[in-house]
Order: sequence, then C-alpha cells, then structure tokens
Amino acid sequence: MSQIQRQDNLFSAEDWKTIYRTFSQANFTAYDYDSIRDSMLSYIQTNYPEDFNDYIQSSEFVAIIDLLAYLGQSLAFRTDLNARENFFDTAERRESILRLAKLVNYQPKRNVPARGLMKITRVRTTEPLTDSNSTEIANTDINWNDPNNAEWYDQWLTVCNSAFQSANQFGNPVKNGTVSTIPAEIYNINSADATVIKNLSEVVDGVNTSLDVVKADINTAGYFEEMSPDRNMPYNMIYRNDSQGFASPNTGFFMYFKEGQLKYEDRSFAQPVPNRTVDIDENDINDTDVFVQKVDGTGSALEKWKRVPSLFGQNTIYNSLALADRNIYSVQSRNNDQISIAFSDGNFGNAPSGQFRVWFRTSEGKGQVLKANRINNSEISITYQNSQSQEYTLTLGLSLTYTVTNSQATETDQEIKNNAPQSFYTQDRMVNGEDYNIFPLTKSNSIRKIKSVNKTHIGHSRYIDINDPTGTVKNVNVFGDDGMLYKDPNFSLNSEELTGTVVDTTSINYIIQNVLGPLLQKIQVRNYYYDSYKTAVESFKGANFYQMDNSSVNQVYWMPKPAAGTSSTGYFYINDTGNQNNDAVTVYNNPNSANEKLGFIRPGSKIEFVDDYVTTKVKIWATVVSIRNDGGMLTADTTGSIQLNKSIPKGYRARGILPSFRTSLSATEKSSIKTRMENGEDFGIGYNYRDANLASESWYVIPESNINTTNDFGISFNTSFGGTEQALSDTSWLIKATYVPATSTTTNPKYEFSIRGLDYVFESEKEVRFFYTEDYKNRSSVSGKAVRDTIDLLDINKDKTVLTDPNSKEKLDGPITLGIVDGYTEADGYVDPKKVKVTNFDKDQDGSPDNPVAHDEILDNSKYIFFSSYQDYDGYTYYKPTGDVTQVNTAAEASTVNGVALITNDSTTSYNNFLWKGSGDGIVGNLSKLPNTEGGSSYTKLIGVLGSTVYKAFIGRRANVDEKLFFQYKHTAPRDQRVDPSVSNIIELIVLQNEYNTDVNNWFTSGETRANFPSTPTAEEIRSAFPELESYKTISDQIVYSSAKFKLLFGPTADEQNQAVFRVVKVPGATYTDNQIKSEIISAVTEYFNINNWDFGETFYYSELAAYVHSRLSTQISSVVIVPKDAEAKFGDLFQIKAATNELFFSTATVNQVEIVTGLTGSNLRSNTTTTGSSLASGGGSGGGGSSGGGY
Repeated sequence: MSQIQRQDNLFSAEDWKTIYRTFSQANFTAYDYDSIRDSMLSYIQTNYPEDFNDYIQSSEFVAIIDLLAYLGQSLAFRTDLNARENFFDTAERRESILRLAKLVNYQPKRNVPARGLMKITRVRTTEPLTDSNSTEIANTDINWNDPNNAEWYDQWLTVCNSAFQSANQFGNPVKNGTVSTIPAEIYNINSADATVIKNLSEVVDGVNTSLDVVKADINTAGYFEEMSPDRNMPYNMIYRNDSQGFASPNTGFFMYFKEGQLKYEDRSFAQPVPNRTVDIDENDINDTDVFVQKVDGTGSALEKWKRVPSLFGQNTIYNSLALADRNIYSVQSRNNDQISIAFSDGNFGNAPSGQFRVWFRTSEGKGQVLKANRINNSEISITYQNSQSQEYTLTLGLSLTYTVTNSQATETDQEIKNNAPQSFYTQDRMVNGEDYNIFPLTKSNSIRKIKSVNKTHIGHSRYIDINDPTGTVKNVNVFGDDGMLYKDPNFSLNSEELTGTVVDTTSINYIIQNVLGPLLQKIQVRNYYYDSYKTAVESFKGANFYQMDNSSVNQVYWMPKPAAGTSSTGYFYINDTGNQNNDAVTVYNNPNSANEKLGFIRPGSKIEFVDDYVTTKVKIWATVVSIRNDGGMLTADTTGSIQLNKSIPKGYRARGILPSFRTSLSATEKSSIKTRMENGEDFGIGYNYRDANLASESWYVIPESNINTTNDFGISFNTSFGGTEQALSDTSWLIKATYVPATSTTTNPKYEFSIRGLDYVFESEKEVRFFYTEDYKNRSSVSGKAVRDTIDLLDINKDKTVLTDPNSKEKLDGPITLGIVDGYTEADGYVDPKKVKVTNFDKDQDGSPDNPVAHDEILDNSKYIFFSSYQDYDGYTYYKPTGDVTQVNTAAEASTVNGVALITNDSTTSYNNFLWKGSGDGIVGNLSKLPNTEGGSSYTKLIGVLGSTVYKAFIGRRANVDEKLFFQYKHTAPRDQRVDPSVSNIIELIVLQNEYNTDVNNWFTSGETRANFPSTPTAEEIRSAFPELESYKTISDQIVYSSAKFKLLFGPTADEQNQAVFRVVKVPGATYTDNQIKSEIISAVTEYFNINNWDFGETFYYSELAAYVHSRLSTQISSVVIVPKDAEAKFGDLFQIKAATNELFFSTATVNQVEIVTGLTGSNLRSNTTTTGSSLASGGGSGGGGSSGGGY
C-alpha cells in the first residue's frame, strides 16, 4: 500500500481534496430556515444518494433535517446580530453602544439635573433677638421686601448675621465673584447641622419632584457649583444684587438646589489594587454629581478625590488636573444611567486603599421645566450656633422666582453613535474648523446646534486698542493669585551715585549737592524710613510712640472749617467736651506738654484719621499741606489754621501721626557735613523726626568716634533721641561717608557713601509677567501728572494675623495699592520679568505715600520666605522660591525637621538665624553661615550654604497651595503709539442652547406675543455653560461666544415684511376637509423648518417648501402659493429669504395663515400683471381670469 493511499485512509478528514469538495458544495448563502433545509437536503441527495432516500415529511430523518435547519437559523441570526453590535452604524443594544464608545474613549452623557437658585423669601429664628428698635423678633417670620414692615431689612440682617460665622458677617463674604453678570457673595452659616444636604419633596405641575438644597461654591469660571458633600462643611447662603432694587428676582439671598436625591455607598478596600473598578448599580445617576471620598469610621471625609475625564492613554496626560493630584478617578456610564467608578493603576494615580464613600445623585433628568412660582415658601431648617456658641434653629422659606430649563435627558443611543466617532476625530482638542464645530457637542448636552466662524482681523481699525500682552502699545489689566511680596535691602546703586572725588572746596559743595542730595531722595531710603526706621524708634520709645491712644489727654478730634460737615481745612481739639473752641490745641512748634505728640504734626506729616479709636470702621490717611498760627484756632479765622490734602469729616480722630521725611539739606546741615569732609573724616548722617531744640525735623552728623558701621539700625546711643552717647556705638545713620585717601600724587582723595535702604519686591511665579520702562510714561488728562503702573493686593486676601489659621476667613480691610517704581535687574544685567520693585503708592505724587505703612497690613515681620540658588544654562547663578526651608522658633524645633530649618526666636541658644540640617535623630549640625553684607539690616539673612546650594530668607509673604495672594496688575502704555496687527485666529462660536430652543418652542406653543419672546442668552451665560472648553483650544486662538437667534417667518409675531398667507387650491374630488388641509400644510411647513434641516445663515427658497408640501398632499391640492401681508410688498417677495450668519428660521404660521381658494387670481395674489403659473401637482392650477397666479 502506497504511503499516499495509506495516509488518505488514515487521515481522510485532513485531506485537502475532501475539505475543498465539502466547502465547494456547501451553500453559504443559506441563513433562514427554508434555505438551510433545502440546502441540506440538496447536499445529501447529491453526495449520499444511495444511503438516504426517505424524504417523506413523516420520516425521522427529515425531522432531524428540520431541527438542524431551525438550529442553523438561530445560530445565523445570533451571529449576524452579534456582528452588527460591533459597529456604531448597526449597533442597537445600548450596552453595545456604550462599549463601542468606551473603545474610542468617549464618555456618554447621563441625565443632567435641573439646577439653580431658590430665593430666600422668609427667615425665622428661635434665638431671642431684637432689632435696632428693641423689637423682639424671635420666632417671627421676616419676609423679604415686606411692604408692611418698615424694619424688615434691619431685622433680616440681624437674624442672618447672628447665624453667620463671626468673621463672615454681611458685607464680608467668604467668597465673591460674578455669575451671569450679577455680583454674587457667599456667606457661611455657623451651622451645627451634621447633614450634607436638605431635601425638599415638591409637587411641580402635578409631578412629584425631589430637590436637594446643597452647599454652594462659585467656580472661578463664573458659575455656581455644588461642593463635595461634607457634613463638616457649613451650609451657606448666596447674596446677589443686580442693582434693580429689593423687588428684583435677582436681588436677595439664595440657596443653590439640584433636582434629585443624593445617596451614597461605602466600599472597603483592604489592599491597593491597580485599575480597580467599582460598580454602582443604581439607576438614573446623573452626569454631574458623583463624588468619591476616603472617610474615617464616622463617615467624615479624610480625602476628597478628584474626578478626571479618563485614567488611561494620552488622556491621562491631557486631563484637567495635569497630574497635579494623584488621588483621581473617572466615571464610566453604564446602561440605565448606572455607573462604574474606575481608579488608577498606581502609576499615573494612586490605587485606593481603606474605607471609601461614593456619593451620587439620582435625577429624573428628562428635560423637564421648573416654572417660576411653582415652588413657594418651601421650608428648610438649619441648626446654628450664635457668637456665644448657643444652638438655635434658623428656618428659611424658599421660592423659585425664575423658570429653570437646564435639565437635560440622557444622551440617546443615536446621539452617542453620532458624537462618539466625531469626538474621536477631534482627539480631545480644537485646532481646525471641523474641531470647533464638533468638539463642543461632545462636552455638553446643552447644545442644540453650533457653528464656528473664523473672524480673523475683520474690520480692525488702527485707532482701536489691540491686545498687546507686553504692554508696549496697549494698557494691561490682569489678575493673578500667585503673588509674592518681600523686603530686600540688597538693592544696588551705580558707583557713580555713591562716589565723589574731592579736589577742592568747590568739589565738596558739588558732592553735597549732586551726590548726597540725590541719595536722600532715593525711594529705598524713604521705604526704610517708614519701615525699619519706624520699627527701631518704636522699639526704643514704645510700640505706640507714633499713635494717639484713648486716654483723655490723647483724644484728638478734627474740626472742619468753614464747612460744618467735612473739609480739608480746620483745626484740632481735644476731649470733645462740647466746646471745641476752648478745647482747641496747638501743634507744630508749641504743643502743650500733655500732647507732645502733636508736635509731630508739621507740613508733610502723615495723619491717620479714624471714625473711632476703639471700634474703627473707617480709616483715612491725609497729608498736612500747611499750618498757620501753630495750628491754633483764631477768633476771626473762618477757614481753619491747618490745611490737609483731603477732606476729613467732623469729629474724626487723629490716631496715627508719622512725622514728615525731609529729603533736602538745610544750609546749616550742609555746613556741618562740609566741615567733616574738609577734615577728611569718616562720619555718618542721621535723621531726627523731631529735634527737641528746633521743634522740627533735622539731619545731623555722627562723628567718626561714635559711629558703628556693622550693627543694625538703632537710636539708643544717640542723644538726639534721648539715648546715651557711647564711643563706636551709634548706629542711627542713614548715610555712611567713608574717606578714601589718594593712593598717589597723581590721584585725588574721594568719599564713598553707603546708604540704608529697602526695596519691596513683588513677584509672580507663573501667571503674570511685568513690563516696566522708565521712559514709557503717560500723563493723566485730568491731573497732568504721570500715570504710574500699580499692583493692587485685593481685599479678598487674608489678613496677616490669621495666615496660620486655615479656618479663619478674616480678610484685609480694603485693597492695598503698590506703585511700581523699577524693574528687577539681576547681578548679570538680566531684567527678570517676573519681578518688579514696588513702594507704597503715592497717587498725588506729593513725595509721600498715600498710606505710608500699607506694607504693615500685608507683611508680618516675623515671617520669612525662602529662596535657593540654582545655576542657569548660561552659567549664572539665580535664586528661585523654595519650600525646602522650614521656619522654626527654637533649636529644639529644628531638631525635628528632616531638612533645612531657620531658627528665628531661640532665647536659650546662640543659634538664632542659623540654618540647620535636622533629622529625626536630632540636630546634625549648623550650616555654614555667609557673612551678613546688608549693612546691618535684619530684614534679610544670607542664611547659609548646603553643598552647592545657597539659601536666602526675606521677610515677606508668598502664595502657596493653601493660601493664595490675589493681585491686580495695571500697566499704562503711551497712547500715541499704534500698530495694525492681525490677530491669529478669532473663533466665534454661535450656539443654540437646548434651554433657549425650548423656551422659544414653549413661547410659540403657548401663543405668547412678540413682546414676550424669550431673551437670547448673553455671551457670559454661554461661556459659563462651557467652563472647560477653553482648555482644549490652541494657544493662538481666541474664542468669543454668541447666541443663535431665530428669524421668525409667516405668522403674526414675525416682522411685518416676513408675514404671509398660504393660499391653497384643492384638487377636484379631494377627500380632506378644508381644516384637515390647513392642518396638514402647517404640519408640513413646521417639519420643513425643523432646525435639524437647517444650518445658520442659509437661504430659504419657497420653491423647495412648495415641493415638500405637494409631496405630502399630492392627492389633495393642486397649487399652493405664498402671499406677503405687507401692504408694500408684491407677489414673489417671499420666494427667497436669507438668514443672518447667526440666525435660524422659525415658522410661526398657524392654520389662521392658510386660506382655501377656488382659484388663483390677480386679486388674491395681489399681482398687477398676469403671471404664468405651473403646478407641481397633477392637473395644474385653474382660476378665473386666465391666471394661475405663479403658484406651485
């Protein structure tokens, strides 16, 4: 037996000939029962004619064939069905569509709840309170804008302020912002309520509706949002004021609500498992309200994890957190709006371990409308603690004062099938025009239709300001929150400014006039005088040396004249006995002994006026301009003996008095300095705020025998201040003069000067870059003075006294304005755009700052910020902010720091201001300390070296993760320079929102008039609907938002020129009644103008509409024409209508705009000429006068 035959016999099933024959005879087109049965019978008859020949219906063999055919049909159907479920175009099951969407990283949108603000229309408290008229208001309903209660506002605020946190009284919100162009403020209730939400069950338009009143926040993008559920967070109220009065629905106190019911599930994870997924098998979970928290045994939140769009692939890199937080999760949609929580793999984010709580809200989310006034005076109660920590109950009555239409239904299967491939095409970014038309649809269910238009440089005029971020040719006004302000005495001056060569007497006079004189006027010296000089005097004389106090002899009041209420001229009086003339006091040269501090009041002095010494609410700084008669009141004087630069109200107190700083030398002072220089002596020059002998300020000379050039500034060894003279101990100099002898017969001796000064440096780490050029100055058209660049430290910043208290909400009394005086130049000449030198602002440019101690309101002299050295690519050494240094008080505390520490207040060791390297085992050792090169200044320490890194510490304040430093930078550029640039890309997004579309349809359905047509959303409202969209555009693009508009057609609410009547001729033998035909025509017109059929800016052609109407009623009408109602119009004027680029057509025609006529004539067509018509329906049109009217 041959090998081939043997193998054929043994392995016949593997014979390729057998396999080929089998497949060639199989009918692969047979899928249904009949074709499969016939195919099997045919195959058996062909291949086994002798083996099977019993084909009668009762045969068992045929029964088996029938069974196999049935099974084959079922398998074929299932195989085909499963294959269809693998493609978007053919998939039908929602589970399949969701899986396919996940493959392209698309997140199908679940339902979105109705959300908005309910106005608080009534308050009531159980606390025994009284209003300003001593009326008891406990357990009394106080209604907002109550016309029957004249004291309602006072009583309302009394109740609210008692419930609010003490640092959060009305007028001092914990947060504010602008939402939909209306200013909004948030006030925290000092709640003792351990709940996370308050639920209301309301019947709205016959439907049971669950509403959660939640704790609200203002997102930086300009919209209200719900805070992560936390029973330890207080409830809060939102105050809004649209400046339209108390009766306005947008003015008052509000609570934020969401439709639905908040629920949670707890899960315990013993070990961190990568890519863990948690299923939440609850239906109707909405798209916006899913929160994940790590909790303790009591359910209190330990960590609030952050939601990201995706955890995998490139989307991890492009997620909104930019990997700044590793505690992240994503939410995956499942069928019936169930969800799965997906955690990270432990590489791009943390894998969860411990006890976790998943909060979620189930909502109807069917696009329902909550109409205004459908909810009235629904009550919630909140337990709160008053200022004495006593618990009471606050009851709030809530009403819905406007219609809420922002609920959105779950994304349908068809919408997912349309949006998912488009989203994949855009790759999560907007670059080209197609991206801008598609991508926003994938980010929001609120868009009904969208169009993007590139409006690059259209009609730009060279006389209109353009946006120049460098500030060269355009004013700059920007905000930031990463500010940093610190004191830097390491300022540098050119050697030419500090050196004078002595040739003869004339040269000495030149040095005094042209070297010393300008040094006295340096901004750094003025900063020093109001800062460290003032601090040293207060250290020696007493902390309140420059302040009047509340004692009887130091109660100093302002009496304005001639105006009785407020004036910039007047005089001072003491004690306020009622006779101001008798209580008048002198100042300047002759203050009485009990009021010696009044001698500080001289021309140029700064006076801090307050409304009350104890409970200060108003503070005004003013400058003394002139004084007559030592400030005393003359009998015949009608204008007052003291003139200020500001008007001060009567009775305001003088609390702080800072003597003026004179920046020039008198003849006597110059003579004294000249004598020292002629003798070739080293000496110092100091400044006395009030010389006892002269009763005035003075500059004095410190002889070489007394001057100390190494220690910090002080006045304790100078007799002018009441100190004790001691050799080589006087450190009260502001300018130090060092004599340098001639080195040869060909050179001359010279004097080198050193000055004590101080720079204030403001820096923005990342957000803002500053532009300063001394040559670029602009002048005010009002004052004629130069307009200075400024930095405003906003009043939302924390007060310096509570920086270490994360729970305190105490803010600054008001914004602090700093004037920019110079750029910041590094030692290598590099001008750092992140930094500028600033000073307390001098708006009127009179030589003294408006508030000379403004820096003290923001900076704490005991707090340091730190910088570490690094070497740039060019080899130069620079310093950058660092968080690697910890400030501690004692060496014992330093020993617990695992890193670098600065000891600042250790009374038991000599280690103060040394930098240490600590560990858990104790102090390793102090770092080498660099020499102090700041002329004895205590405001900075070159604090040490660790390896190759040099550390510096400056007194200052820096924004950090927990506490921002908010600021506003204003730069003024010259207005006589213009350029004509082309902006790269200005993309206008024209958006039709579902909410607005629904409003318009409801308006039409309800038969409202044109006067009640819904207002189009503002650009700000549209922008707030897409809070994250800006992060997906390219950097060269600028997005502007505008709302779609509707062009109303045909009906009585349309513009007159677009109103029309449809005139219809029925065919003979039509079976529809006239009313049926009218209804069908309006139905066809409405369907024709469905917005799905139109894009923005298209042109309507009546011929197309007529063709569609005829296709719907081909057996009922012979002709239909459109006739304008406008008396000035003629037949055919409405055959073509063009929409604007942001318009869509909307037909407001009703059956009243359809007329049935027997024929088309010149009269009913309003045509003056005979028009040959045609009909798209069989039979044509007929009419008297031989005219078909040009209809269709």
